[in-house]
Amino acid sequence: MVLAERGEQLRFLSEVFEGARDGRGSAVVIDGSAATGKSALLHRFCEQVAEAGGLVLTAAGSVPGSRLPLEVMSQLFGTVVPGRDDPEELGKLLYESAVATMWSDEGNEAAQQVLAPVMHRLWSTLVSLSAERPVLVAVDDVHHADPPSLRFLHYFAHRLREARILLVMTELDRHGLSLPVLGPELHHLPHSHRLRVAPLTEEGVATVLARHGQGRRAAAHHALTGGNPLLLQALIADRPRQRQATPRPGIADRPRQRGETPHPGIADRPRQPEEAPHPGEEFARAVFACLRRGGEETMDIARGLAVLGPGRPELLAGLLATDPARVAPALRALTSAGLLADGDLRHPHLATTVLHALGQEQRARLHLRAARLLHDGGAGAGEIAAQLTAAGSAPLPWMPELLATAARDALADDRVDRAVAYLELAGRSAADRGERARYLLGLAGAEWRTDAAKALRHLPELAESVRNGDLSGLDRIRAAKLLLWYGRLDRPGELLEGLAAEDAEDLRQWLALALPRFAEPGQALAGDRDRTTLLPVRELEVEATHALAAVLTRGGDAEAVVQAERVLESVRLDDSTVEPIVSALLALVYADRTDRSARWCAVLSREAAARQAASWQALITAVEAEIALRRGVLPQAERLADAALALLRPHGWGVAVGLPLSTLLLATTVLGKHDAAALRLAQPVPEAMYGTRYGLHYLYARGRYFLATERYHAALADFTKCGSLMSAWRLDMPAFIPWRTGAAAAHLAMGRSDQARRLATEQLDRPGAGGPRTRGITLRVLAAASEQRRRPPLLKEAVEALKEGGDRLELAWALADLSSAQRALGQTGHARTTGRFASQVARTCQAFPPPATRGRPREVAPPPEDADGISALSDAERRVAALAARGETNHEIARSLFITVSTVEQHLTRVYRKLRISGRAELPTELAS
Repeated sequence: MVLAERGEQLRFLSEVFEGARDGRGSAVVIDGSAATGKSALLHRFCEQVAEAGGLVLTAAGSVPGSRLPLEVMSQLFGTVVPGRDDPEELGKLLYESAVATMWSDEGNEAAQQVLAPVMHRLWSTLVSLSAERPVLVAVDDVHHADPPSLRFLHYFAHRLREARILLVMTELDRHGLSLPVLGPELHHLPHSHRLRVAPLTEEGVATVLARHGQGRRAAAHHALTGGNPLLLQALIADRPRQRQATPRPGIADRPRQRGETPHPGIADRPRQPEEAPHPGEEFARAVFACLRRGGEETMDIARGLAVLGPGRPELLAGLLATDPARVAPALRALTSAGLLADGDLRHPHLATTVLHALGQEQRARLHLRAARLLHDGGAGAGEIAAQLTAAGSAPLPWMPELLATAARDALADDRVDRAVAYLELAGRSAADRGERARYLLGLAGAEWRTDAAKALRHLPELAESVRNGDLSGLDRIRAAKLLLWYGRLDRPGELLEGLAAEDAEDLRQWLALALPRFAEPGQALAGDRDRTTLLPVRELEVEATHALAAVLTRGGDAEAVVQAERVLESVRLDDSTVEPIVSALLALVYADRTDRSARWCAVLSREAAARQAASWQALITAVEAEIALRRGVLPQAERLADAALALLRPHGWGVAVGLPLSTLLLATTVLGKHDAAALRLAQPVPEAMYGTRYGLHYLYARGRYFLATERYHAALADFTKCGSLMSAWRLDMPAFIPWRTGAAAAHLAMGRSDQARRLATEQLDRPGAGGPRTRGITLRVLAAASEQRRRPPLLKEAVEALKEGGDRLELAWALADLSSAQRALGQTGHARTTGRFASQVARTCQAFPPPATRGRPREVAPPPEDADGISALSDAERRVAALAARGETNHEIARSLFITVSTVEQHLTRVYRKLRISGRAELPTELAS
């Protein structure tokens, strides 16, 4: 073992040994806490004395229960040099004395009479041996020496003053737990000395590490071991060996020539940072060794600290059923040994090591006892619940409800893993079915926050609890919502049984809005009623439902918008409010207030991410994606929808998967990524989704994909199905889903302008169609279905509406349509200006041209191909011009067509000359198509 910071002690021992050589004998007690290096110091000193020509006699005490009478004396004198005293004679004498003491009490006068001549004989032997050379009597762990041997050592110590004998013993400092084993009077002898050994400082730890070639992470090693040499050596032994990078011969090791620069990356490679210490098996063994050396009481105190933590001497005493006065000395002993810092075990690994040495039943009993003590002392629910969880049981009647309380507190602090552990134990310990169902519902909700797929495992039992009436009131409603989220209830009407009239009405409203297939026929939405008796969170849930229902049935009027924002301003994001929050956000979205909804989403999304609530974040991100889509920012919509789907596993989304999946399907479709859209379309979705408003989103998005891929009949079928469901469910609001414009585009693609015009006109007359975005979309399709001369006025009105509505994609399409209409009427200058504006807006969306004009309507003839000399372009020129009209650079065109940049420039020069334009900004928009 490397000895560090022991130079001063070794010098002192050398000095007293020199005094003994001159006939001034001494007794030295080396004391210190467990495993602080007392034995290592004694062994090193013994080596020095032997090298200096002294005679060294050694012995060590044995732990109680295994020691024999006069065992230490037998060790010391069993190796006496023959010729001075016969070892066999001394051995026989000691054996007879040991037998005599075994059959007598220690204080018995007869035993003393037997030992007295033996003590004198052994002392005479030491004096005789010291006549030729000084003698060192070294006894390690004297606190474990047998009582008769202690009497002999005490006898020797009083006679050392004029002898050439040095007596050195190591003794464990118990910090007041017991008296010194040799008696307090020994320390008052003029030739007696006490030498203190303390744990290593950080500098001492650095010295040991350097001698082992293990870098300079002294602070981390000292923090873990407290400078305890035994723990430090164990930590060094546990450190994984790292491969040493060997430089290639001939580069790093060859002689360097004058003026040569060392090879970078080998000769001058920076050193890798040292690894942090990793406690392992050796460290665990060393911890137990330290505690065993400190005694059983110290071991018990360490276990109590591992259970209760620091700063509770009275609780520790109660937990261990010991005298409180004995706790403080044991804590001091553990601190001196380096195992404690600030009254607590230095490292969680220490606590784990100490507790795992106990059997499982013993650990459980200790934790249960701690839980009862904490409960009786008025501790917090979380602290008591942690003890119960560690015990793995909650057998007393008050314990399950306390676990549920602690789980609510943990969820409020975003400690979801703890809440899950508490609720699992509460469920296992519940006294009846109703209690267990409540805890199971809480557990499913807690797991849903971070991974909605985990909650699936509880659904069968929750469904059974709902059917059996084990849940009532709000718990029944929330269980119903969770089950319907996953499409796990076929007869939701049974949910209403047993509910209070007010709660039943709230559930009917929610069903009619979120899952209209399950609503009662003719169920009205957003009815006004007095909600003054509701609890605050419950009131906000109803408020959000009514706001969303108002938007979906009456349009985005001011009252509904105010209601939605009131919900968002009044709640903090948590498990009970995430649903009303999302409802309020969607109410703003469907009311064409995407700017307001986006601001709220930004705040809420950051909060959900910071609190690591994946399900909350997924829902809010899905709303953000829908907002980006409605603003025409397609790359952002695609990215956000993809991120939302990645946050939850597919089966964790339940029926709500329709929202992000539809947004992603629409974004990839319009961006022209039809293969990616097809892959998303192949993704399985729950059958129950088609009975929800998320299914309406999905039908509309799928119809748009079919339209873009020229499957017009399939597209029309999806749009029509979407419309019939919206009408049947009383959700037929164009701002929600403009299914009529989708169907009109399909009719246009098949040359049915009359049907398209009828649908567009009908949509303009619908309630809630007056919002600028919805109106602009409808007018653009109406223009496409109208006669040539009527198009420009309609499209100009659409452009103005879409500017106000903020949908850049629809604005780009309306501008492109207006440019084509102007060109068809011979307004070439206006057409070019409008076309340039359309191109600029379209670049921000990365989408062109609009789907409503991609078909070839039979009643609306396209402009003549050679209106501006386009027919004069060669195929090569037309390909280059088409890419340039879409906004690609010359380098991008060259890469796409596998030609040089110079060739691209030559083609464009000829294109500009043939079309009589000055540059790419004036390229006709028809080329981009």
